[in-house]
Amino acid sequence: MAGALKAIHEGCSIKKASRDFGICRRTLRRHRDKVVYQPGKAVVGNCHPVLSETFEIELVSHIQLMERALFGLTAIDVRRLAFELAERAQLNHKFNAASRMAGLDWLRGFMKRHGELSIRSPQPTSLSRAVGFNRPRVQQFFDVYKLLLHSGTYDASRIWNMDESGISNVQKPGKILATKGCKQVAKMTSAERGTLVTVLCTMSAGGQYVPPMMIFPRARMSDVLMTGAPAGCIGAVSPTGWTDSNLFVTWLKHFVAATKATKETEQILILDGHHSHKTIEAVTYARDHGVHMITLPPHCTHKLQPLDRTFFKPFKANYNRAADSWMVSHPGKRISMYDIASIFSEAYVHTANLARAENGFRVCGLWPVNELIFTEDDFAAAELTDEPLPTAAISPCDDALQNAECTMGNTAMQESLELECDTDTPIASTASPTNSLAISNEAPADKTVSSIAYETGSMESSSSAQVEPIPHPGLAEARRILQELSPRPRLQKARTRTRKTEGATLLTSSPYKNYLEEKQQQKRKSKETAKSGPAKKKAKKQQCKLNSTSSSCGSAGDNTPCIICSKRFNEPPFEDWIQCRQCQGWYHESCGPDDIDICYHCQ
Repeated sequence: MAGALKAIHEGCSIKKASRDFGICRRTLRRHRDKVVYQPGKAVVGNCHPVLSETFEIELVSHIQLMERALFGLTAIDVRRLAFELAERAQLNHKFNAASRMAGLDWLRGFMKRHGELSIRSPQPTSLSRAVGFNRPRVQQFFDVYKLLLHSGTYDASRIWNMDESGISNVQKPGKILATKGCKQVAKMTSAERGTLVTVLCTMSAGGQYVPPMMIFPRARMSDVLMTGAPAGCIGAVSPTGWTDSNLFVTWLKHFVAATKATKETEQILILDGHHSHKTIEAVTYARDHGVHMITLPPHCTHKLQPLDRTFFKPFKANYNRAADSWMVSHPGKRISMYDIASIFSEAYVHTANLARAENGFRVCGLWPVNELIFTEDDFAAAELTDEPLPTAAISPCDDALQNAECTMGNTAMQESLELECDTDTPIASTASPTNSLAISNEAPADKTVSSIAYETGSMESSSSAQVEPIPHPGLAEARRILQELSPRPRLQKARTRTRKTEGATLLTSSPYKNYLEEKQQQKRKSKETAKSGPAKKKAKKQQCKLNSTSSSCGSAGDNTPCIICSKRFNEPPFEDWIQCRQCQGWYHESCGPDDIDICYHCQ
């Protein structure tokens, strides 16, 4: 049809076009005179969409815009939006006026006409991740990363990524076949509330894996806990089952022994910015054994961490299947701490393979190095929040790196800067990889929904007729109505930040090591000052074990939660509690720091 109309417009007669293209002359004449609903399209039947093609394209652009802003519209939202759009545009429709939404048949037809849309289950994403993953922070990380790669000869087998994850003795059952129409379908699990066991997994860009480390929530380690564990796996214990600075040093020694890291065969270790990784003991040990530790920017691990991208999701699925199989083969028994190692081993062996490790580093742009792996759509959520993007940075340069790339003699640790961005007057700063401080923030320009939708939306139809570059009155009306009915959520008030944000940091660099030593000296001086001055007691409260004789203790009715591990005061483990001096919250004595009565959240 489109070819026949083009030939007619070029001077061909209707009779000749009808004979050449096999289309009835009367049909060609009606399409030429534009007396049909959609000229240029062969539409069968008398039913036509309520919204025109232009309106639907604009609606698709608006749906995609809200998806990129992490405020996606549900099916009911789209149906209500279609009804209001038809009402405001005064279009003839047969939508339900009582429910004030379009019907399911309209939604099915709309989805069929626009194959680029589909109904998906979104993954919960916090506001911190939405704002944290922005181009300045990602670029600053790649500047530090490339600077380190250029300082030596590193291949894929010497670039590693480590991360922690938790497994439980209560599995999450997968989908099963059940009777159709049954209201409730159940499957046996080990218990209602599980016990957390932390596993530390490590893989390289070349496909190698370091034997994992398992941390059990116990006071004493027993060899029976590691029965059936993967070959070379090591075990440790902590009161909460979480990792801490001492356990990280233990794992670091295991990593050096497994990779044979020395100052001649240096290794690069990419990890998150957990406080247990930033201790003087860990940094000193890594420097002495040729391990360069780089931290990822905060709230960016869901995009930049290879283990999060390709490993942990299939591993958790395999672990749940292995736990289901164990429950079937051991009817009437519960999964205990002594069974987790064997179940973990079965899931780990099925998950750890060469292709998964290589793909993890590739999709993150870490190997091969590709800092353009992330497009504007990946940063759309941060740009559409209208929130300032402060980035405090710590010097990424080591001694050897400074001699090669940085200014000579600039090895002193500079103080971290906090950028205070005005929401009305954005401040743009450029970052250079040779500077000891990387500051690069640019507040996004304020755009209306209509302008963004017009710039990002696809304005070409599937037929030969294309939408004109200059929007006609119908298109402008559709944009105005959509902006009124479904405006993009905007930030009403910027969050007040109580602490400085950090960027990617080379933990084993001399400036950062000097920074940790100065911080340690300041803590030591503050302790000495506190000892010489009037004694200040920590706010403590004793916790009694709940038994038949401890009703007089009064702890049975106290359900204060620990701000670190979330366990309540009347639940084990039974030990002393400390009150934070800043936030006034309570936490277990073993959950908080040993040298100061301030919780990790307030430090």
